Amino acid sequence: MLTTLLNQLRAATPEARIEALNTVAMLEETDALAVLGEMWKSGPGPEIKQVIDQAGQQIHAARKRGYTTMEGLAEAYRLDPNLGDKSRPTSSLSKPGSTA
Repeated sequence: MLTTLLNQLRAATPEARIEALNTVAMLEETDALAVLGEMWKSGPGPEIKQVIDQAGQQIHAARKRGYTTMEGLAEAYRLDPNLGDKSRPTSSLSKPGSTA
């Protein structure tokens, strides 16, 4: 999904780029910050530059507080955030009705 969003940030139409910018800001997708920096430097129009600025500020604030999209999704869906990290031990899931 991130690849799709990053591609949309480079879309030909300003409307598609603004929609993608709003989406990465809503998700606080910290991995998009580098692309936002590239977009800013490429000299977009003032309307898009304003949206890049707003999205960048929101996402940068999320990064400063330690937020990552993966951890946010894990929390929202009550998943173990370490499932994809083989370097960290995962906790065992308890069966319904157990006291573990």
